[in-house]
Parts: sequence; C-alpha cells; structure tokens
Amino acid sequence: MDQLKIRHKVLAVASSAIAATLLNGITAHKAFGIQVRKSPSEYHTLTNLKLNSKEWNFFKDLDFLFWDEITMQNFEDIRVVDRTLRNMLKPEMKLGLLRPLC
Repeated sequence: MDQLKIRHKVLAVASSAIAATLLNGITAHKAFGIQVRKSPSEYHTLTNLKLNSKEWNFFKDLDFLFWDEITMQNFEDIRVVDRTLRNMLKPEMKLGLLRPLC
C-alpha cells in the first residue's frame, strides 16, 4: 500500500534571533513586520504587512504557524499579529484560523 504524502506549508518564528536560527526560521518581528515602537502608546498600529502583497499571499497559503518562545514576546505584539492575521484571513477566528503550534 502506498503511503499518502501530505505536505503542509509551515512557518517557524521565534521571539529571539538565536532561537530563530536554531529553528532555521526567522524572528517574529521580521515575519510579521512588527514595527519597533518608541512608546507604549504606539501599539494600536498594525504591522507592515500589506493586503495582496507577496507576504500576504504567503500567509494566505500557510497551514501551520510554529511560534517558539511566544511567552517571551511582548503581549501587545501578539495582539497586533492576531489583529493583522484576522484582517488578512478570517476575521472571526483567532490568528485568522492559522493553527498555531506554540
């Protein structure tokens, strides 16, 4: 009996550059375009991801999101990513229905 080969598109991100390197991934700031803020009042903004961009199409086809060290990430950054992915993918679902593996 032949084995069924299923391929999934997975993104591995981490909060620190060292962890991202060990995962052969990228930092969450780079992946989601999280902007560095000068003050806490700037957290209402979204990320640098633009609708119908190359990055948007990448996230649209993504099956799983592996976010290592998510507890080390600033909570407001996670909220910004959640809001952005909801706007891009499925507004009613957390992280736009991406299956997070934390």
